[in-house]
Amino acid sequence: MTETPTPHVKDLVQRARTYSRRQEYPQAVELFTGALDLTPNDVNILYSRSSAYISLGQFHEAIEDLSRVLELKPTHLSAWHNRAMARVEVGKTKEAIADFTQSIENDNSDPDSYLGRGDLYRKLGQFDLASADIEAAIKLAATSTRGYYYRGKLHLDLCQHEEALADVNKSIELAPRAAKLYLLRAEIYNAMQKPEAALADLSTVLRLQPKNVDAYRARGRVQFDLGYSAKAAADFDWVLKHDPKDAATLNQRGVCFAELGWHTKAVADFTAAIKLNPNDPEPIYNRALALAKARNYDAAVADFSAVTTLRPDEADAYLQRGYANCSLLDHASALIDFTKAIEIDKTQARGYYARANAYRRENQLEEALKDAHQAVFLTPNDAATINLRGSIFLSLGRYVEAIADYEKASSIDEFDLTSTNAMAWIFATASNEVFRNPTKAFELASKACEFTGHQEPMYLDTLAAACAALGRFEQAVKHQQTVVSLIPHDERTEYEERLAMYRLERVFIDLPRS
Repeated sequence: MTETPTPHVKDLVQRARTYSRRQEYPQAVELFTGALDLTPNDVNILYSRSSAYISLGQFHEAIEDLSRVLELKPTHLSAWHNRAMARVEVGKTKEAIADFTQSIENDNSDPDSYLGRGDLYRKLGQFDLASADIEAAIKLAATSTRGYYYRGKLHLDLCQHEEALADVNKSIELAPRAAKLYLLRAEIYNAMQKPEAALADLSTVLRLQPKNVDAYRARGRVQFDLGYSAKAAADFDWVLKHDPKDAATLNQRGVCFAELGWHTKAVADFTAAIKLNPNDPEPIYNRALALAKARNYDAAVADFSAVTTLRPDEADAYLQRGYANCSLLDHASALIDFTKAIEIDKTQARGYYARANAYRRENQLEEALKDAHQAVFLTPNDAATINLRGSIFLSLGRYVEAIADYEKASSIDEFDLTSTNAMAWIFATASNEVFRNPTKAFELASKACEFTGHQEPMYLDTLAAACAALGRFEQAVKHQQTVVSLIPHDERTEYEERLAMYRLERVFIDLPRS
């Protein structure tokens, strides 16, 4: 029932509706409440206050008002629909479907409740029911943009991208200035791997609605995928100014900062995201990676350990913790981590590759070779993996197999300087004279150094050894001095020893480890 309002109530309601038109909803709610204090059963005022609550995102309060409206007037069609929408927002799915259904039963000529229920079915993954409702809505309002919009979203969820694109294009024809349509089309284009088209639509959204947070968020993701980390970070900055507690965007901006090498900023963003959602392993894992890149390996190990607690079956966490332990020279712990990663996923070469490297550092060459064989078996055309096995063969003095691996790696990637340098090293320093070829060593080492501007110490070290093997000791000394200058002080011993040999006009011979 609707009570007859007094002049004072009419004044309150009139002022409240003026505030609503201005989108000043808190003031509107206050005045509607004042009016309801005088006429608590007025359906129209209750319904108006519920609309203001919805605009404020106060869905529980809106539901209370709409429930009261329906007690007083069960045939109020908009109240059924609006309560359903509010119940969707608070996660009361079953009740929302019931409200949409009741609204349809009250008036089966209204497309809005079909669309509301259909979109809810879509979100629940009940695509057949969703399709039936959306098609019913389109039949009722063939010239309305909303039916094509919701059907486009359904097609997108079903990965029917061409159909989704056709629907959203139809929507745009009907409503060319509706920003949300371009936002949806950008999402479709991105799914179709057409990022430039997605960016164009997102720019249109921001031209129509310069403060659209979703558009900035979406554009940031596309920019990042295109490798434009700085531009993506700028978009995420805008999002976070308007929603500083958006944990997902904090995490994404942190990834941008990490890609840009701004590890301190990255760690700060990941830490903020973790505070907002302590049980989300994603920002913890990303912070661990950033800490490792910043060489804070102890903290990285702690974060990777936290990830393994939250996701005990995630091979990557063990693998990355193993790398961090290697950097801490804790090879025993690293071997345990790499073994765990292999146990979780035996189909990936990376675990075997990592463990082979760890075994090699521990001089457990036969174990290293077994893992390297498995890694090559799993990725037979990966130059880095073949080079690793070649280096183990070299350490074992098995020159034939080592050269074969390096030649294969070089054939896979003609610009692979690791294999080029390794072959030069064998030809310059092999303990077995049969494999020495100083002229070839000089040619290959010179190629590697030229490609790197004579700034890569490992390649210069090989060039110096080749010069010594050719009897060009003055050149060998010169190159080796450059090597020593480029190497950190605590790693110079081996290279300084070779420098001393060249000064004494002695050739360096690399003896196998076993």
